[in-house]
Amino acid sequence: MNLIALSQRHANMTANRLHHPSIVAAARKEKRVLEQRLKYWTRMITLPLLQEDQKPVRVQSWAEHGLRLALFGLDEEPLRLRFFLLPGQDRNRAGMELQHSPQDGIQKSWLTRIEAAAKGLEENEDWIGFLLDSGGLRCSSGDAFSLRMTRRCNAACSFCNARGQLHDLAEESDVRERMLAEAARQGSELVSFTGGEPTLEPELAYWIERAKTLGFSRVELQTNGVALAEPGLLASLMEAGLDHILLSLHAGTKTLHDDMLKLPGAFEAVTRAMELARSQKLDVTVNCVILRENLQALGGLLERMHEWKLERLMLSYVSPDAVSEAELNKIPRIREVAQVMTEAIHRGSELGITVRIPGLCGLPICTLDASLMSHFDEAIDERPPPRIPSRRYGQSCKDCSLQSRCSGFWTLYLDRFGDTELSPR
Repeated sequence: MNLIALSQRHANMTANRLHHPSIVAAARKEKRVLEQRLKYWTRMITLPLLQEDQKPVRVQSWAEHGLRLALFGLDEEPLRLRFFLLPGQDRNRAGMELQHSPQDGIQKSWLTRIEAAAKGLEENEDWIGFLLDSGGLRCSSGDAFSLRMTRRCNAACSFCNARGQLHDLAEESDVRERMLAEAARQGSELVSFTGGEPTLEPELAYWIERAKTLGFSRVELQTNGVALAEPGLLASLMEAGLDHILLSLHAGTKTLHDDMLKLPGAFEAVTRAMELARSQKLDVTVNCVILRENLQALGGLLERMHEWKLERLMLSYVSPDAVSEAELNKIPRIREVAQVMTEAIHRGSELGITVRIPGLCGLPICTLDASLMSHFDEAIDERPPPRIPSRRYGQSCKDCSLQSRCSGFWTLYLDRFGDTELSPR
């Protein structure tokens, strides 16, 4: 079925569902209930502010990808927050992000009380349920709107963090349509289709085209690249509007990469896919997740990228949340990774390869020399980083000048190994 036929079929199905009288009545009832719950949870979150000497003169809240709050003082820019759903393998949790840093001591005091109130709600399933029903999405670093299309994957990476309950998962057409439309309405310009492995979604080309129709200026695909070696697939995705691939490539050699994916033939398939991408001038960034297995293999990966004429590398650190507690001692230590990242940045510069370190998936800014700050997404992002329950600051971070741009580090890691490897400035 071609893209035009797919588009018409989806349009007809969506129109028939949305205009049925019973669907309309149910949607209105659901909206009223959600509004009542919004008022309740707004009160629960802001009630501690009544203890403040200088209280907000106005509180605005609305349900949009979670619970959003705007706390207005007399003169300052309002303190803006968002509470969202952060799925986990065992239970769901709530995260919080700032839309901008507190303006003064008054707003910092408000924030402290709100964070304490939110922490007290962590065990309340109704609170978690409200965030789910209001469209709360898992937070990610960067400015992309991520749409998780499937949990299926053709690889079996032991370090995958897309496990357990994934309430940012959008496998149904109407859910995808709603999420994309809302993100476009909010002004998102980049949408990143992820999974699982999104190339296993038969109608991926349709959703790429749909994203462009809704106004996204850039469409990205997060993929291991194996299926892209199949004849015609990459061309069809580019015809639909695909602009960029974030390619998972964890080594420059066949044996190591295939072992990490537990997928024989993966490296050869990626090689073919890269040849196709280069011939069609498709924009590609390599994402390498650093584990102990590939810690000393980054040099080889950079050399292979240079052969393929790939110019961008993102270095991610394995999430401790993605491995079992018994395996925490097997993940590389911060000081080991920092040294390897530093070497990779310098070698990449020699080869014409730009190396980036992402926010929630990288190392803290302080772990590398100050001269390398420009390689950290969080250091150059003007927005404050998100605050999520599975990350925290170390005791030594209290007076660090970088804290306003830093999301902290994994709580599991700091609880196990301490914070002596951090270098607050």
